[in-house]
Amino acid sequence: MKKEKKPSSLGRLMGYVGKYRYLIYASWVLSACSASLDVENETLIQTALWQL
Repeated sequence: MKKEKKPSSLGRLMGYVGKYRYLIYASWVLSACSASLDVENETLIQTALWQL
């Protein structure tokens, strides 16, 4: 007896969004860019504070 494989969470999410899945991917890219900019800005702020 072969066990049936459950769909992944990502697969289920893509099933719900249908043809708008490119918006999900775009939101991930924008979120990653935002997070990297935040880390960069935080580093700049810490450097500026250390110089005070």
